[in-house]
Amino acid sequence: MQGKLFQLGLTATFLLTLIAPVHANDIPIPAPIISLVDNPVLDSPILSRSYVDHSNERVVIYVRGLPLLYLKANEAHLDAALLQAKATVLALNAVPQNQQPLQITQDLDTIVIQSADQTLIRLTPLVQAPLAPDLQGVNLALGLAQQISKALDLPKPLINERLQPKPASALAALNSVVERVIQKFSGRASWYGNEFHGRPTASGARFDAQALTAAHRTLPFGTKIRVTNLSNGQNVVVKVNDRGPFSPGRILDVSRAAAQVLGMIRSGTANVKIEVLKKK
Repeated sequence: MQGKLFQLGLTATFLLTLIAPVHANDIPIPAPIISLVDNPVLDSPILSRSYVDHSNERVVIYVRGLPLLYLKANEAHLDAALLQAKATVLALNAVPQNQQPLQITQDLDTIVIQSADQTLIRLTPLVQAPLAPDLQGVNLALGLAQQISKALDLPKPLINERLQPKPASALAALNSVVERVIQKFSGRASWYGNEFHGRPTASGARFDAQALTAAHRTLPFGTKIRVTNLSNGQNVVVKVNDRGPFSPGRILDVSRAAAQVLGMIRSGTANVKIEVLKKK
């Protein structure tokens, strides 16, 4: 009897070991996405991770908790997108902290972003930028390389002399065009996330907890606003696509991704400054 109990104890310990989350060096990271996703989640405690967004037929790759790129993942491309996502996440998490700039070059007919001799991202036809889906070629590569470099505090990326980007800043294209402030106000903001992921918003679009969006009672859908957390100075530009919040004393609900940038996941709410933006 004691032998059976001992064996059961070992089995239980083994199962707990399999399901318990393990984070290297106990580095604090945002909680994993819990949504209507049943495909494998590639999760890393260091820099980058990805997950399958079924509702929008894409795989999303993140750097430092923010969406870096999408991989088209409809039924015909899902396997290829998952393979590329895994390779990209592994490569990003292995970027050496040696302050060497990333390099943009070409491998046969494909533009690639490299760190030393390691390929980080191959610009296959599946790759899209979250905020600039029409961005292509070397400008897309430059925008992605600049975003990674900013996240890792690396020097400005280097571009192979054979590749000639357009003069406009690709990073500016990724982070939206130059805008001016047309209205300002402040108040208390909260956030909503995984429990609403995939549900229709008031605008008709499906809510994506990892997109940079917000709910406001009256601002027109599609309005871009800059939200600044007054307690830490962190800010993010979001697009209004929903109505709310409906709790007294709150003027804005932001998505989980926006709340991460603002540093208000744990607190749940924050005093914020809101600037309504208009493109110049």
